Amino acid sequence: MYKVNKILFCGGSGYVGNYIMKLSAQQYPNVTHYVMSRRGTLRKGDSITNNLTNAVPLKADCQDIETYPRELEQCNSIVHTVGTLIEGKKPGTSYKEMNTDSVVKIATKFNEYAKRQEVKKNFVFISSEKAPPFLSDYITTKRDAEDFLLNECKHLNVHILRPGFVVQPQDRTWSPMVGCLVNIAANINEGIVQKTPLGKPLDFLFPTHATKLETIADVAIEGAHGHIEPKIWTNYMLQNYQASEK
Repeated sequence: MYKVNKILFCGGSGYVGNYIMKLSAQQYPNVTHYVMSRRGTLRKGDSITNNLTNAVPLKADCQDIETYPRELEQCNSIVHTVGTLIEGKKPGTSYKEMNTDSVVKIATKFNEYAKRQEVKKNFVFISSEKAPPFLSDYITTKRDAEDFLLNECKHLNVHILRPGFVVQPQDRTWSPMVGCLVNIAANINEGIVQKTPLGKPLDFLFPTHATKLETIADVAIEGAHGHIEPKIWTNYMLQNYQASEK
C-alpha cells in the first residue's frame, strides 16, 4: 500500500463526516482532505474545521456523476458518510438514492480509477448495525450498498462500519442520555427477550448498543490511511475496539 496523501470525504460537511475529517486532518497535517458536498462549503459554525489549512471544500453531488470533481482521480481514499435515516419526498432524498445510489455511483468511478492506475484504493463506508423499528428499508438500502462494494469493487480496500446510535457529548450534550436509554433497551433484548421463544420475531423492536463517534472516527481514519485490513466492523467489534481504547 502506497502512502496516502489525498482523502475525499463524501458528506464531509455533515455532522459525522466533519468530525471524522477534522480528526484526520489534525492527525495528518500533510494529507489533503477534500470535503465534498452539494453546497461546496466546510461545516458552518465549526471554527476548528474552518481554520484547517489541509481541508479543501469541493462542490459535487454523489448521486450525479457529471458533478464529480477532477480531484477524485488523484485521491487514495474515500470516506463515505452520506445517508438518511428518514426518507424524504424530494428528488434525491429517498432511501435508495441516499443510502445506496450515492455509494454505488462514486464507488464505481473510484474503482475504475484504481483499476486504470493499477493500485488498490481505500473506501470507508459508514453503514449501520440495525434499523429503527418499522424502518426496514433503511437497513435494506445500507446492505445493498455494502453488497455492491464487496462484490463489484475489486480494486478497492473496503472498510464497512456498522455502528449503533451515535454518541458525542461535546457537540451533542443530549446524546449520552439517549445512549444510556439505548443501551438499557439493548441489554433487555440480549439478556431477556432473546432468551424467549419470541426473541427472534421481536428483535427488530430493540436497538443495538450505542457507539461513540470517537470510536467510529478512529476506525474510519485507520481504514482511510490504510493502517488496518479491510473488513466489516460490526457494532460488537466497534464496542470491543472502544473498550480497548479506554
